[in-house]
Amino acid sequence: MWEVEFYTITFDLLKCTTIEEAERVIMAYLEMISELRRNKLSIKTPSDLYNTKICSELELFEYLFYDDQGQNEDIRSLIREIIEKDIKTGDISFDDLIYLLNSDYYKAYKALISHKQVEIDIDENLKVLDPKGYLAPYRFYLSHSETLEEFQEAMKDCFPHLLFHNRVYQTMNAKLRDIGSFQEELIRHLSAINDYAKEVYEEVGNREFYRVFKSRYNIECSGRGSRECGDGFKCKFSNRSGIEEEVTCNPHTKLYNSYSEYRIYFSFGKESIADGKILIGHIGGHWE
Repeated sequence: MWEVEFYTITFDLLKCTTIEEAERVIMAYLEMISELRRNKLSIKTPSDLYNTKICSELELFEYLFYDDQGQNEDIRSLIREIIEKDIKTGDISFDDLIYLLNSDYYKAYKALISHKQVEIDIDENLKVLDPKGYLAPYRFYLSHSETLEEFQEAMKDCFPHLLFHNRVYQTMNAKLRDIGSFQEELIRHLSAINDYAKEVYEEVGNREFYRVFKSRYNIECSGRGSRECGDGFKCKFSNRSGIEEEVTCNPHTKLYNSYSEYRIYFSFGKESIADGKILIGHIGGHWE
């Protein structure tokens, strides 16, 4: 399984004119990085970070390690601690990183932790502007999977609020073998379910969920259809005690349109199973 490396910008791009401004902006930027680290991401700095200027003629190295440069000592100590202890130095310069991200090389597995003040011409999915946006690069690289197996192996990290039943891998293999024809729409649906389904369900309840979810996110979604009655659509998931619980995965989204045979069946989850993650029981054709 591949992992995305998240790189910081170089601080000269912040275009600060004074040390005080640089300290304020850099601290805000590093606070965002600290939030990202809570997701256990691989965060690195470009190899030339220390040699770039934070303002005027003062390089980051000089600011961090030379005294009497006009620094606020408390802020300097905190910035140095975060950079030295919490962030690894990568093996690529910033210019080479941007060139790589611009080269249509879909196996780079790198992304940029950007800043609202910085304009950089790379795919928007490879820029992380806030802590909640860290999944976009994962999904970007997922969308360029070359095989179904690669897609399946990576998808659990791209949708961390979903738990996929083992049978999902079999049902995908039966109907979605040519993953390149489906992955864009599949990612769109899984992203909406991962990011918003639980929130909408808790807001409006089961009865209104399907209408509201479709209205907000343009996802065809329904509960029980005419062919979907009885005691079917059940999967067993292990709970936190290691005991299997049977769960009905009746709600489903329909890829492409309301008549599509390609569907994702799920349950809104139970707190006793995977801390309440949404449970995915089937991805593929009609669940017979």
